[in-house]
Amino acid sequence: MQPDGSITIEVRHSSEAPPPVIEKTKALLMRELEVVEERQEQWATKVSTKVAKAAAAGDEPSKRSRKRAARKKKDAEARAAQETHIQELQQRLANAGTAATAAAEPTPTM
Repeated sequence: MQPDGSITIEVRHSSEAPPPVIEKTKALLMRELEVVEERQEQWATKVSTKVAKAAAAGDEPSKRSRKRAARKKKDAEARAAQETHIQELQQRLANAGTAATAAAEPTPTM
């Protein structure tokens, strides 16, 4: 401690031995690497287990997938019925139009 109240810290290190801060940083980085590798291994295990379960289940679709497929099928049937109805109405309109045109034309008299 200096007479003016300031504190001076002297750091000495040998060029042959790295400072302890660098050693701690290396240790932390290595630990982080281990944790990342461990998480990757856990994820890979989880995915492989999930795939194995799906294969064992006989490729049965999920409940949500079945619902979605049923809704899609129902919508397609409704669209097809609506298109059929529209075609019938267009055909009726065309038939009525030709019948009205034929009735409106005067018949030639001899």
